[in-house]
Amino acid sequence: MANGVADIGVIGNLAADPEVRFTGDGTPVASFRMGVTKGKKTKEGWADHTMWFRVSYFGKRGEKFAEVAKKGSQVYVQGGLLADTYTGAKGPGISLDVKANEVRFVGPKPGTGADANGVRSGGGNKGGGGSDGFHDGDLPF
Repeated sequence: MANGVADIGVIGNLAADPEVRFTGDGTPVASFRMGVTKGKKTKEGWADHTMWFRVSYFGKRGEKFAEVAKKGSQVYVQGGLLADTYTGAKGPGISLDVKANEVRFVGPKPGTGADANGVRSGGGNKGGGGSDGFHDGDLPF
């Protein structure tokens, strides 16, 4: 019988600064929670609904990520998904855990004011050529 794969890619915000711990053999593991918020139709109209993921990012890349990531950082996480049910104080729930293969900043990098491509926000491209070779005048809108 073939094994299945549950792979997921999500974009969301860190709920707190990542924590780094080490496995028995010394491998670093960055752990963090991230929230993914989207609109959900209700009887009264639309309301925000947030899904929470617990993420583990192993190795040196995880350790380096934890050094710069901060609460509120917007990131893209890709990896294996494990969903498990539990019963807590508020009743039954689902725990969503991701073993990350890749984590990237998609919003401004913490403390730099620059986006994931190194472009500083707020200045705009006032008629000059961007790093992608396009000029504002090249756009049809």
